[in-house]
Amino acid sequence: MDLRFVNKSIFNISCDCMVYFTTNDLLGRESDALIKNAGEEILYSLSEINGLSTGDSQIIPGKDLLCDYVIVSCIPKEINDENKRYLFEEALYSIFDILEEYQLNRLAMDIEYIKRIYGNHYVEILNRIIQENRFNYSNVILYLCQNTD
Repeated sequence: MDLRFVNKSIFNISCDCMVYFTTNDLLGRESDALIKNAGEEILYSLSEINGLSTGDSQIIPGKDLLCDYVIVSCIPKEINDENKRYLFEEALYSIFDILEEYQLNRLAMDIEYIKRIYGNHYVEILNRIIQENRFNYSNVILYLCQNTD
């Protein structure tokens, strides 16, 4: 896996897909930036998901974004116990499962967002998952976006 730290927003990266972290309420305030950047047509795709459990992810078309797809991933609001840590790990696993299933090679992930929520706890979890042999990362470029514009 090729990790690239970029000082861009996930909305400004041309790639196969981006991860959009959100809460269970896909059409709430958490999705405003996605709707603003992808266009209101993405509302239909979000409504088709019909809710998302914490720890789960779904893939939808990118609409007006620079990416082909959006992986919408529901993560806990904090990691303050083992159960929430487990749910965050499951969300990451589901993202990488989707990458493998759809044979996607270039992914943008907003690390500023998860850093704001979890502090540096996310680094240890993400590193461990990337280092596991569960996924074939040989052709994957992961853009770790550090700008929220």
